[in-house]
Amino acid sequence: MKMKIKIIKEVEVEIGPGADLHGADLHGANLSGVNLRDANLHGADLHGVNLHGANLHGADLHGVNLRDANLRDADLRDANLSGADLTGVKITDVDQLLKSLGIESKASAGY
Repeated sequence: MKMKIKIIKEVEVEIGPGADLHGADLHGANLSGVNLRDANLHGADLHGVNLHGANLHGADLHGVNLRDANLRDADLRDANLSGADLTGVKITDVDQLLKSLGIESKASAGY
């Protein structure tokens, strides 16, 4: 009798400032407090990832799946979040998130 089994390989990736993680599947990972300043995460799967307090300053998050991710206290200054799925994301600083999306909030515009 033949059986189909799914083999999951453990893959080691370098995570840190300037890391190239485009297209990476990091679904559900705990990246709390990690420094991903200027990292390339274009098109990565970060569904349910814990990025609490992470440094994402200047990171390319274009087209990233951030559904249900924890971005509380994350540094999103100058991050590119265009086209990202932000459904259910947990965030502390909404103005910073809007700015990363290229949207000026009424509060920061002085309205």
